[in-house]
Amino acid sequence: MAETALTERTDDVRAAVRARLGLSEKHLLVLAPRGLGTVYRHDEVRHAFTAAHAARPELRLIEIDTTVGHAGRAVVHRTDETLTLPRQPHDDLLDLFAAADAVISVPRADQRSTTVLEAIASGVPVLLNDLPVYRELADDGASVTLLAEPLVESLTHALTSPGTVGVRVGANRDWARMKEDRHALFDEIVQLCTGAIRH
Repeated sequence: MAETALTERTDDVRAAVRARLGLSEKHLLVLAPRGLGTVYRHDEVRHAFTAAHAARPELRLIEIDTTVGHAGRAVVHRTDETLTLPRQPHDDLLDLFAAADAVISVPRADQRSTTVLEAIASGVPVLLNDLPVYRELADDGASVTLLAEPLVESLTHALTSPGTVGVRVGANRDWARMKEDRHALFDEIVQLCTGAIRH
């Protein structure tokens, strides 16, 4: 798991993912990878995205409907501004991080999510609501954007501000590698996913 998550995806992977989704390098891809519905405040994400898109028409929102299996359709639903994808295999999700220009995770409550940790490790900008567990990540050295309440307002601001969306965070890859060397970050990921501790 650690090695897979820390394997840097190439520009070819980024281009291939975008081509498969019918998107180009001119688009700024905002990925909401953790499912639709109220627990992840997705209505608020969509409201913020709609407001931001009016100011930055190159933005595209990629949602993942975790209730829909991956077999069959690559895209569940498409509009001019959004794509809804089915649940993604792990490697495909990591490829999406490589293709994305920002990742959003704004649940009402959370533990240290594998998805969030892997997004941080990928170097994509990660936008999180201001929960204690996410503040701990920031205090621990991860470079993330914490979104204050009201969420729609702060997320709209983050999506439209220069220097956030599309700016890779190389320091986060270094942070994840340091954590891996200390057998901390990805031990937590492995425990979350399998209940096992790496030796």
